[in-house]
Amino acid sequence: MLIHEIAHAASNWGHGKKWQARLERAAVAADAMSRPELARLLRKEVAGYRDPVARVTARLVYQEISDAVVEAPDLTFLQVVDCLRRDYGFSRKEFLDRFRRARAVFDREKRDEAERAKVKAKLMAMPAQHHQRRWWC
Repeated sequence: MLIHEIAHAASNWGHGKKWQARLERAAVAADAMSRPELARLLRKEVAGYRDPVARVTARLVYQEISDAVVEAPDLTFLQVVDCLRRDYGFSRKEFLDRFRRARAVFDREKRDEAERAKVKAKLMAMPAQHHQRRWWC
């Protein structure tokens, strides 16, 4: 929903209280314009982000940590944690207490990413003829 994304731009990203308040203001405006269905949808969107316990699973968080390492390998563990915890409405302590394997997942993915980088570098260093060889040769 475009309003969801506009609320991000107006509230410093994330789905925290500032974003939720911005979306609620949009719902009030929708009510004022006689758009009750839009207002209902906006409030439903906010409600989905108010209860992080109900929607955030360990599997989801650990996958997002893995994705973060692959997409932005220069991020530190705490940068990844802070990004995710803000998005889901946790304090750092709450996040780390709830997702106890976060550091292990991050470290494993960092090792795997380093290994992938080595393999890629090795392949890129091969002479061009090796890249063109057929599997049946």
